[in-house]
Amino acid sequence: MRSIIRGAVVGALFLSAAKVSAQQLGPQRQFLSIDAFYDRLQLDAGQGQSRIGIDGYGARLWINGAPFAGPSSFLGKTAIGLYYSRNPRKDSGIGAAQYGGELYIYPTERPYGGLIDPFISLGAGALRINNRQTASAFGSRLADIKSGNTTRFAFSPGVGVRVPVFNRIQLRFDAKDVIVFSRQTRISGDKRTSHSPDFQGGLGIEF
Repeated sequence: MRSIIRGAVVGALFLSAAKVSAQQLGPQRQFLSIDAFYDRLQLDAGQGQSRIGIDGYGARLWINGAPFAGPSSFLGKTAIGLYYSRNPRKDSGIGAAQYGGELYIYPTERPYGGLIDPFISLGAGALRINNRQTASAFGSRLADIKSGNTTRFAFSPGVGVRVPVFNRIQLRFDAKDVIVFSRQTRISGDKRTSHSPDFQGGLGIEF
């Protein structure tokens, strides 16, 4: 009988500790996060041309450094991620896709007030543009967008904020500049650096 009581007490303590641990996840940065997000890319169509807005979607996997080194170290204030986004072709006849990796740097050990967790992002990967445009709704002089598929290296610095809303659930908002260096124009053949603002908002789950 005593052994049964002891077992019940130990089990109750174990369950209680597990419950408290789960409740304390709160705003802390967990080891692994998976996000799905909406993407709005303002594609640079060339010098003197209006940017082309394309809606899309994507997914991101990111790993935080805090569980390895503690939130007070530099490593603990960083994370690395892998991402993919797709902006399907619509009436404009132009679509895009992006994929690559990102480094995130947090300025604080923990979110402000347990709700606001800002970060700086540095991304590097590929920007793939798919142009099937025939009759241009944006004019016939799309200076930088060649017909067919074009894939170029892109550097993507940006800023964002993570908002923990429930246990293991978070919101995330990003604003970045997708930079393509030495992009050749169709008209003059000159090379220029293009800037395509990219805005994302998503929902993620932590593990």
